[in-house]
Formats: sequence, structure tokens, C-alpha cells
Amino acid sequence: MCGIVCFYGRSGGVRHVLEALELLSYRAPDSSGIAVIGQDGQFAVRRVVGTSKDLASKLAEQPLPNLQPGDVQVVMGHGRWAMVGAVNEANAHPLLDRGRNRIACENGSHNATLMLGTYAEQERWWRERGLPMNHSVHRSNNTTEVIAYEWERISYQLAEGENPTDSPPFLNRLDENQISDPEERALRLAMWRLRQGNAHACALYSRLRPGTLFVTSHHKPV
Repeated sequence: MCGIVCFYGRSGGVRHVLEALELLSYRAPDSSGIAVIGQDGQFAVRRVVGTSKDLASKLAEQPLPNLQPGDVQVVMGHGRWAMVGAVNEANAHPLLDRGRNRIACENGSHNATLMLGTYAEQERWWRERGLPMNHSVHRSNNTTEVIAYEWERISYQLAEGENPTDSPPFLNRLDENQISDPEERALRLAMWRLRQGNAHACALYSRLRPGTLFVTSHHKPV
């Protein structure tokens, strides 16, 4: 079982998240990572194979960008207990979408058929958009990456006037609930499409919605 810790505030976020990840180290023996997002929406990510102590050592060697005093910051930390994918830095969380605009941390168990099928759909979709065969679509073999990529793909589809398969009834529900923000609509639709047979709790961020931390839960407590 993975551990996720998030901080939203004006100071001390990295320290608080590292301390919390240390308390959760019993459920995250394989890899650790942290993302720090500034008030302008820009972010930096550091990941290691190992515990939060190894992550703290990496931060000492590769410091995160300094934030301006008083700036609101979002800090997302993750400790991984590997269930899918090798224990390596590429599979460590936080994971990014292809455009490096969105971040996902997850604690979950997956419907492998659904997630691998969506992974293959994403591969085909990016190739159809002209991505050369000598460029990899995904950066890891961790199925959590599918969540970030699906959020990105649906964001593109909605912006381009294309309704993803089976989406109109769900989009109508979003309209009825007056959820109009494009990033939130795309994220909600992505999580709805990936719900069948999955159980997960996620912390997510998009630089297209600065200052906003998204949290989702489906059959997993937050």
C-alpha cells in the first residue's frame, strides 16, 4: 500500500511532507518522490529508489527551486509499495503526463485489462497525432501513468470538440452540477472512464489550474 501526503500553505511544505512520508515509511519501502509547485504554477519533481530518507539526501544534492517567501505552495509526496512495474526511478511517483503539465500520485489497485487497454489506446492516439515511431509515448510501465495521460488526452479531446467514447451522459451530469472548468471536467471524465474494477485514491495537479490541488477517491479512503 502506497502513502500519499500533500501540503497546501505558505511555508515549510517540503519539511512537513518529508516528515509525514517518514511516518508512512512502513507502507512505502520501494521508492519515494516529491513535487513542489509554486504560485506561478511551475513545478519541480524529484524521485528516488528508496525511502524518504533517501529522498531527503537527493534533495540535499539536487535542491528544489527556491520559492518566494509568502508564496502559496503545493507539495505532493509519495512513497511507493510496488505492485505493478519494476522498482526503479521511472516507475516512482509523482508521475507526469506526456506534456509535463499534470502530476499524479496514487495509492491503488488496478483492473489490469482496463488499464493496459487504455495504455494501448493512448499509444495509438499519440501515433495518430503524428508522434514518430522512434519516440516513446509513455515513460514508464507503471499503470498509474495511464491516469495522468488519460487526463491529458481527454483535455485535448474536449478542447477540440471531440467527445470521448460513452462520455455524453457523464458530461451532461457535469453540466447539471455546473462544473465548467475544462481541467476539472477532463479529470472527472478520466477518473470516471477508469473506474471499472479499480480502487484508488489520488492527488493530482495541473499547471493549467495554478493553486489547485485535486483529490479523488474510488473505493479507497482519503
